[in-house]
Amino acid sequence: PAGVVLLCGAEFEEPAEPAATLWPALEAGRDDEATGLIRAGSASVDAAGGPYLCSPLGWAALTGRAALARSLLELGASVSTAAERGSLPLHMAVWNGDNEEVVSALLEAGASADAPNGKGQTALDVARKLDALETSSAIESVYKLAEWRAVWGKPEAGRKRCIALLEQATTKEPAGGEPPGDDGAPEEPEEEPEEEPAPGMAVDGEGEGEADEVMAALEEE
Repeated sequence: PAGVVLLCGAEFEEPAEPAATLWPALEAGRDDEATGLIRAGSASVDAAGGPYLCSPLGWAALTGRAALARSLLELGASVSTAAERGSLPLHMAVWNGDNEEVVSALLEAGASADAPNGKGQTALDVARKLDALETSSAIESVYKLAEWRAVWGKPEAGRKRCIALLEQATTKEPAGGEPPGDDGAPEEPEEEPEEEPAPGMAVDGEGEGEADEVMAALEEE
């Protein structure tokens, strides 16, 4: 709190501590402080912020913080609030790992497995793409992601558990193939979605820059 400080015989007014704000608390991992601000009415549960201009729930999903995600859902967070470029919390939950608990919490709260991001991709599309990148391409060795996971305690490569959950929840692509069209014939396959960014890198699943660099590096090998 503000007060008066005596320094060399002179009195100086001590400035007040800056008020706690939502997004610095979220980005610093001070989850109790962040949820406390929301409970006190000092911040909106869906206030956009951070590097992707997403909701706090999107940030919790991206960073794999299941406890924070559940707390935000209890406080009324929307599962349908998109980041600046269109990704929903369910998409963001598969960006940086096999965050099964977060995906499960979002689905239980009513998140649609069929909802598209800004590129028309479902969370299942994104999870499959990143799973393939991590488990069957040279990207693992190029970026030494196995070492990165070991240092930061991240889960093993792939998105197998998330894919299984999303496959169960989706109605767009049930087991057995694409749903038939009106005439009973299979629909034409959709265009292949654009490449997603490399997992573990500080880019969002909607952006282009570093993802393009990743793919260019692989093509040059």
